[in-house]
Formats: sequence, structure tokens, C-alpha cells
Amino acid sequence: MTGGVLGLFIGGSARRMGGLAKGLLRGPQGGFILEGHWRMGLELGWEVVLVGRHPAYEAFAKERGLTCLEDTPSGIGPLGGLLALLRYAQPRLCIALACDMPHVVLEDLRGLAFSPSPAAALIPRRAYWEPLLGRYAPSLTRGPLEAFIERGGRSFQQFLEELGPERFFPEEAESLEDWDCFEDMNKAGKQG
Repeated sequence: MTGGVLGLFIGGSARRMGGLAKGLLRGPQGGFILEGHWRMGLELGWEVVLVGRHPAYEAFAKERGLTCLEDTPSGIGPLGGLLALLRYAQPRLCIALACDMPHVVLEDLRGLAFSPSPAAALIPRRAYWEPLLGRYAPSLTRGPLEAFIERGGRSFQQFLEELGPERFFPEEAESLEDWDCFEDMNKAGKQG
């Protein structure tokens, strides 16, 4: 397959939502959030993989023939997922996308995928970096991430500050919103 790899991050315990599989929640456009992300990946022409393990997504992956990547190493949060994605994708570019970001649009993914930027990472930033709507060049990111993890680093924000990503500007500010708790969903429902 040509193009890059879109990694849909399904890990996380969703403690504030009672352990729900957030990617299987209905998004603002109808349908599961994860389904919409998968379809956008297909429209890009990129390979789509799931990053992390959660039993609720097994049928989704099997029905679509998706590869599931285990965090490497496990138990360190999303950095383990990113390292697994970088190793799998190399030498292709990859995009990391959280399964709980219901407002991401195809134009955002196209902007990341086809930007001519030579940066190691191309990531949006608000008050902090938003690494799970970001593009990574494995050849420039993998080594620094492996070294960071080896030193005991676990903070995505600290890793990105060391890496020095280029800032990406999504089509809509709303694209950066995620559903971490029921209040986020309720707020989005009242706005829509």
C-alpha cells in the first residue's frame, strides 16, 4: 500500500467515562467516531491500523482486516503506542489520531499527510501540544523517542518539547476537542 499509516489510538482506560470504548460512541455526524476516522484514512489512501488493545474493538478490527499494534513497551501510556506505530510505519510517514476526537475532518488529515514540512513531527498546539492529532516522520522521531523512554521518560509533552515539533493549524479549532468525560459530550450536544 502506498502513502503512510494512520494509527487510530484506542488505548486508555476511560476511567472518567466508566471504561467506555470512546471510539464506539456516536459522533456529531452520526456513526461511531472510530468508523469516521477509518473512512477518512481510506480516503487518504493510507493504511489504517489500531494502536493499543481494548476488547471492545476486536470485532471492528476483524471486520475491516485491520492490524492491531501493541504498545511498545506496554504500561507507559500513549508513548508506548507511538513507538509501536513508528516502528510499524517506518519508513512511511504516520499520523497518530485519538479515537475520542469526534470533530476531526478529512481536511485536517490531508493537511498533515500532504504537508511538505520536513519536521520530525507536525502537531497542533493550544496551551499544550496535541500529539494525538499529529504527523510523525519515523526516521527522525523513533530514535529520540526510544532514547527518551530508555531514560525513563513518560511525559508526551516533555518528549515533544525535546523533539521540537513544527506547529500544525487544523481547519477548525473544534477539531482539537476530545471527549474525556460525559460533560464533554453533553457540552458538544448543546452546541450542535
